[in-house]
Amino acid sequence: MGAKLLAMLRTGIAAASLSVLFLVSGAAQSVQAASSRSREGTTEVTTGPVPNLEGYDIYRPTDLNAVHHKLPVVAWANGGCVRANSPWAPLFDAWVKAGFLVVAIGPPPGAASATFSTVADQDKIVDWAYSENSPKGSPYHDRIDLKGIVAAGNSCGGVSSVQLAAQDHRVNAVFVLSGSSTLPGTPESKTASIMDDVHVPIGYVEGGPTDISVPQSNLDYTLVPKGVPIYQAHRFSGDHVTISLGVLPEDAQISTKWIEFSLYGGRKLEQQLLTDPCQSCAPGTWTVRAKNLSGLASRH
Repeated sequence: MGAKLLAMLRTGIAAASLSVLFLVSGAAQSVQAASSRSREGTTEVTTGPVPNLEGYDIYRPTDLNAVHHKLPVVAWANGGCVRANSPWAPLFDAWVKAGFLVVAIGPPPGAASATFSTVADQDKIVDWAYSENSPKGSPYHDRIDLKGIVAAGNSCGGVSSVQLAAQDHRVNAVFVLSGSSTLPGTPESKTASIMDDVHVPIGYVEGGPTDISVPQSNLDYTLVPKGVPIYQAHRFSGDHVTISLGVLPEDAQISTKWIEFSLYGGRKLEQQLLTDPCQSCAPGTWTVRAKNLSGLASRH
């Protein structure tokens, strides 16, 4: 059953990725207002291959010299675990404009288009961040915040992100877009064995009752270890594909706040996440629940 569901998720996200490309330009304009970071951001985003990491793409501030803070890194795994990241570019642009560096899994040179990414592939981004921060010849020398590594992903990529956080303690926070720690139908005991090893803040943006990821996400919320900060934002409507690709401007507003808050805290951000996570949305569009956030809020 797990393999069949995985195939369904991959097929659905991959097919929907084609249509979302038509939404990207408009969504990119909408998400420019998504940043709530007090740290400086940027208005120009450059995209291209990642130096010294083939098969990945980087989304970064165009002028690195104009950035005067260390850059947190979002290690992104795509929906369906596909090796193509452009459908989620509006999210990445919002995060870069908010002061983050995004490295996303892309197509490896010469690989068949049907190949899918793994937790190990996502973990290579974390390795890259550590290796590029050290050498003086690297354009990212001493520019990366190694205490600001975020594992993030959509659908199957969200599964990968939670499992990466459970395995690699260099990960400092998690963001999941319409996903969970395990695929739908996974036994609770298997989910519990993964969540037992998650000890960093973890946030979810999910759809309504028709979103296939919701039951497992809710199980994650139940099983998270005592004291670990966890946050869920649920849209009043929207299935798995809609949340993954159809409302990216809304996703961007909530996720930008969550990533900032999960790493750096702040009571203002906590209040926004709990009472007004999507400031451009009509009241009632999103409902939230959370636990163990007070320790994060006091960091700022």
